Amino acid sequence: MQSRLWAATENYKNGSLRRVIGLYTQAESTLPDGALGLAELHEYFCPGCGTQVDVEIHCPGAEAETAPIWDIQLDLSTADASAGKASASQPAAGAR
Repeated sequence: MQSRLWAATENYKNGSLRRVIGLYTQAESTLPDGALGLAELHEYFCPGCGTQVDVEIHCPGAEAETAPIWDIQLDLSTADASAGKASASQPAAGAR
């Protein structure tokens, strides 16, 4: 099954399902100084099949916003140029 998360020029995580888990809620105890943990796990899932596609760790107390990290950015200008060269170098179907 194929799912389309987002346009190739956008962050794919914006089209993913996201679950936020506070790490302190999973811990059996507090930090050594007695404080609760500040980190959160942000899990991203394919909306079509539910496969987990990424996990990020955020610290909301230290970050201005916890927007998804845009870690994969495609250079489509290079891809378009490569596709044009490949199709130009191959003979048309049936040509010799």
